[in-house]
Amino acid sequence: MENFFTMDDFEVNSTWKVHIIPFQKILILYIHDIYKNPYRVYEYLKQAPIKTHKDVTKDSVNGKDFADGQHLVDNRWDVSRLHLYDKIREFYGITVEGGQVGHGAANTDDHLVPFSRYNQFRLNSDHPGEDKFFHPHQDNIINCCTYLNPDVGDHAGTVLYSTESSDPCDELEHEKPWRTMDDGFRPELSIMSKFNCMAVFPGQIYHGQNIVGNHFKEQTRFTEVVFF
Repeated sequence: MENFFTMDDFEVNSTWKVHIIPFQKILILYIHDIYKNPYRVYEYLKQAPIKTHKDVTKDSVNGKDFADGQHLVDNRWDVSRLHLYDKIREFYGITVEGGQVGHGAANTDDHLVPFSRYNQFRLNSDHPGEDKFFHPHQDNIINCCTYLNPDVGDHAGTVLYSTESSDPCDELEHEKPWRTMDDGFRPELSIMSKFNCMAVFPGQIYHGQNIVGNHFKEQTRFTEVVFF
């Protein structure tokens, strides 16, 4: 059945091709072929409604100009997923104690094998212009972002920024989503959005999703994000 999914649909591969990319003073991992059945993951995500994962304030344009949400799936049972995350943590020197994995992993430490958080983004209004980019921000120690749109090309990935701003206003993501270089952010590197590939980088670097033109007015942008 097309709209029936099993755990097998969400299994990740046990081996990967990895590129190590030096950028300024950091190293970026680019990991190929994450899922065994990425098109099944994509079909599942296309059927999921977009539910916001952040408060909708009176000035928010989420749900108006665009829909920005997150869908959670418990894939913590997958041993290969644990192996992948262990290798990433080892590479960046991150230590996590405790936790377990397997089909009975309901009590697994979320930092050891996190829930699968699938970000969803779709424009309701036209893109505001070529000089606008979507809200640079910071996250946790390490960001892992897997690109899950098979037909958007390489240009819809993640942009890394430098900033001269001492007050970047992270809290205004949905109130003031679009920025320009006049706000003190300068694009430094665009990470390509190859289908079923994961980019891993330190989350303290300002970064944002690369929304170009109206492509994501016709379909939803899907990325899986993991934070360590």
